[in-house]
Amino acid sequence: MANWVVKSGDTLWGIATKLSEQNGKSVTANLNEIRRLNPALASSNLIRGGQSLVMPASYSASDPTTDSVADTDTDIPSLDDVDDADLQEMGAVPALLSDPQYRAFMATFGMTESQAESQLTASTDRLMQNALRTFGEYGGEVDEEGTPLDIESALMSGNREGGLYDIAYDKAVDRDMQTRSGRGMAFGGGRQKAMAEFGEQRDIQELTAQQEIMDAYSKALQAEKKAKEDNRARKLLEEAAATERLSNASAGI
Repeated sequence: MANWVVKSGDTLWGIATKLSEQNGKSVTANLNEIRRLNPALASSNLIRGGQSLVMPASYSASDPTTDSVADTDTDIPSLDDVDDADLQEMGAVPALLSDPQYRAFMATFGMTESQAESQLTASTDRLMQNALRTFGEYGGEVDEEGTPLDIESALMSGNREGGLYDIAYDKAVDRDMQTRSGRGMAFGGGRQKAMAEFGEQRDIQELTAQQEIMDAYSKALQAEKKAKEDNRARKLLEEAAATERLSNASAGI
């Protein structure tokens, strides 16, 4: 089986759509198959750049590492490419799918949901890279792809070691040791006090950086939530309008 290497902008819906172009199956069927082959996706749609997804046998790629849906899944889907099962999977009201305008809206509804998830994924990836550079390697639980199981925990400075602030602390300690050694000073209370001060400075800097990262993550979560809430609010309006249009058509108005 070939693997799909996730790139920034990829989404599960977009990947399943790409697969449907190859094997002719519905997007929903392919989405479910991808989830079955990748147990970590059973309870989450979140994927990250660099993650490798096991793909169904029907998937073919000359170079899986260059495949991406980032440029394709922002296009408005053709109604011919989306069947009723796909639309109902996205929450479409079956009785309203005979209304062309409602059907067209629902063809883009899933894409909008997917884009919101993709933006959150991209933001999370950037914050993870920032945490790695600033705080060092994560010591918590990860899946077989190396993705942290707890995102918020992975963004916390206390769960990482070897970052910029730890390196700066080590350098400060070394300089202090060299200074004291060069002056023939005893490694006693003065040294312990200096190390405590260096450690306090590091902790303050880490807490400040951690707060900035967590604030950014909170904003990313809120942005995804708002995008989905707005999208679902539009869906309710479209359903009301479609109901009225079908009612008028039935009454010959």
